[in-house]
Amino acid sequence: YGLMVDTEDILISLGKELWRYGARGHYDEEKVFIHWSAWPELYEVPGTYNMRSSMIFLHNDRVGLVDEKNVIRVSKLGAYLDWFSDTDDSSAAQHIEVGYKDNLYISAVMPLSQDLIVFKYKENVSDGRIYRLVGRVPDWSVVEVAHHTSTFSQNSVQVVGNDVFFLDHTGLNSLSNVQSYGDVKLSPPDKKVNNVLSREIDSSSRLWNLRLRQQLWILPSQDSEYIWVFDYVRNIWTKFRFSIQNIMAISEGYDTERSNVVVVYIVTHDGLYVLDDDTIVDTILLKETYMGNEYQATMTQQIEAYMKLGTLATGRQTLIKNVYASHNIPEGCSGELILGKFKMPFKGSHSRRQCLVRDWTIEPEIKMYGGGCSVSTLGLEMVEV
Repeated sequence: YGLMVDTEDILISLGKELWRYGARGHYDEEKVFIHWSAWPELYEVPGTYNMRSSMIFLHNDRVGLVDEKNVIRVSKLGAYLDWFSDTDDSSAAQHIEVGYKDNLYISAVMPLSQDLIVFKYKENVSDGRIYRLVGRVPDWSVVEVAHHTSTFSQNSVQVVGNDVFFLDHTGLNSLSNVQSYGDVKLSPPDKKVNNVLSREIDSSSRLWNLRLRQQLWILPSQDSEYIWVFDYVRNIWTKFRFSIQNIMAISEGYDTERSNVVVVYIVTHDGLYVLDDDTIVDTILLKETYMGNEYQATMTQQIEAYMKLGTLATGRQTLIKNVYASHNIPEGCSGELILGKFKMPFKGSHSRRQCLVRDWTIEPEIKMYGGGCSVSTLGLEMVEV
């Protein structure tokens, strides 16, 4: 794992110690960095030898890493190269054991507000636990917030606002920070999607947060041909199938020529790809670049979109008598509205059907298959029972 800590340095955890990639040099009395060499070098950070630095993170002006199976260490406050402890100095490097009696290993650490969320498991994430480190160093306290769940690695967890999203044996879950009383709440974004997603996930799964697109991208396993995409603003699910496999990393940025256009980069074992959003219906176009020589590979796919529109709860039983929708479903594509056991297929530009759906809560859902589908209006005619 690597972490860019400033414009000069990148810290890299290599298993037994922490390494710094940057220019050799020192800071003078005016805190100006004086270079000793013109080229960056990789060298060990003093005080970190024999640490099992399997993961690294930044929190509250300190760099943190995992040492051994239960120990979290943090650097001196504001000094990421100082890892020497001093019992008389609260700003010095510190460490804490998390769940040392549970016989589990730390698999991931993520900041949530002012605290740290620590995931632990040994063989099965279903037997794991999640802890919360409350307070600032060195006045930490450890609180268990969930059991029978965890996440596979630092690659399967992401922070979105005040929520921590993570992959486990049930699919995609989240820990939400409840500001009113400083607690956290464990909940899945969508149980129905998880019923399908959980059958594909294994310990090699990956989770990326594409902040500019406001999406989570999920690779269920290294052998998977699908990427699950969750739009966490609009609560919409989409599934992409690419012609490439063995995806190692996904990132995003703005186009250098078109500043308002977001570009998605995909790294595999054998190349760097750019996702081209300017595509025709049912087609994803990937551009693969090798040393400046570019060629294109196209692949036809069926994009599956899923959207849960929220819950209607009136406090009484509600009867839905008629449903109607305005939509655009291109030829060769399809879509449907789901209300419990009732389904209405989308055809043409408008659909309308009588129904008798009676329940205490109504949860409209929409599924669409194929690119270019859209729904502009959805109407429910209801009466209270």
